[in-house]
Amino acid sequence: MKPTTIVMSLVLGLITFSLLGSFGSSAASDSRGLPAAASDESALDQAKPTGQSQSDDETGVDADLGKIGRNIDRETYLRLRDEYVARRRGIEPGRPFDPGARGRAIEQMEGAPPPEGVDAAWIAIGPVTIPNGQALNNANIAVTGRVTSIAVDPTNASKVYLGTAQGGVWRSLDGGATWTSIFDNAQTMAIGALALAPSNPTILYVGTGEFNSCGDCFFGVGLYRIDSVDTAPTLVGPINPSQTIGNLTYNIFNGRGITKILVHPTDPATIFVSTARGIAGAGANSLGLVPAIATRGVYRSTTATSTADAVTFQKLTVTTDNSADSPATGNEDTPDMVMEPGNPDNLLVTTIGPFGSGLPSGFYSSSISSQQYQSKLCHQQSRRSGYSLRCDERNADFYSRMHFFGKWGTAQANRSL
Repeated sequence: MKPTTIVMSLVLGLITFSLLGSFGSSAASDSRGLPAAASDESALDQAKPTGQSQSDDETGVDADLGKIGRNIDRETYLRLRDEYVARRRGIEPGRPFDPGARGRAIEQMEGAPPPEGVDAAWIAIGPVTIPNGQALNNANIAVTGRVTSIAVDPTNASKVYLGTAQGGVWRSLDGGATWTSIFDNAQTMAIGALALAPSNPTILYVGTGEFNSCGDCFFGVGLYRIDSVDTAPTLVGPINPSQTIGNLTYNIFNGRGITKILVHPTDPATIFVSTARGIAGAGANSLGLVPAIATRGVYRSTTATSTADAVTFQKLTVTTDNSADSPATGNEDTPDMVMEPGNPDNLLVTTIGPFGSGLPSGFYSSSISSQQYQSKLCHQQSRRSGYSLRCDERNADFYSRMHFFGKWGTAQANRSL
């Protein structure tokens, strides 16, 4: 090859190398000077915190930022996150926060006219009588639920109070033409007994829990007192004090139904309360055993007009049968009792011996001042029986009604009881 040719080849190669190097340098320079290409990523995704590595394997990552927040400085990320949470709660960042706005909106909504059709005529669908209820003769006729107790104002026969098995207490001020519920705020609707104070008929005592020996006769929560019952009823209770009786301590009405309340004729604070068994639930279960539940019998209070937590009771020992405590105070169903007219110191009480125990059911008379009860009539039996009492105030004779195996009988006893 001629020397001239060799020189020309070298010159061309040098020129080509020089041009290529210049092009590469220019391209790199232009790349640094051009703006970033458009992207679908947000500022949160594009930004990178100062001095923070992009490696997922890096230790010491800020838990508040996470993977997404690691592409933005901490202060900005936390601000944007707080604004997002605030918007979800109805708080617009940069605008004054008004916590009452929602309440005003609800008031405005409730004050708005009802939608079309809502204010149309309504048809009553209940509660009403049961059209195919079971009567005593097994006929299907219209009936209401069980009524367990009635109290009539001794000074005004138009004022009547009704206790129901599971419907609470109702009041009529017009002799029964209309009725108003006055017990809706109580802890139970199961009613066993009602009693007005004869010397102050604005006081009504309510014994909760029903004792009628049935599968849905539920225990109550104790005693209530309703003050100003004929005008502005005020519930006091439940009254169910914890007391130590014998060697046991328990709430005296726990798991029991109140069967009868007697009020002293001249002292509304002195009352007598009798109790019997009660059940609850679809399985007809008791609340437990003594002392988780109270012993049954007769309890007396002389502080019944006090505040609920200040009312105390004393248990009167009618019979010691089936006792769970020591000294024995008895523990039998006590379905009824009456007070001798003109002598509130004397009571006549009935008890039912536990089914299958062989213990007797019977009548007991008492003299409260002597704290003694005397058995007057006992029915020795190993089967269930029941008693109810009525006192004729004209001659102070007592009438008893006894129930054996579904059959009733009536007996009369004179004042000597």
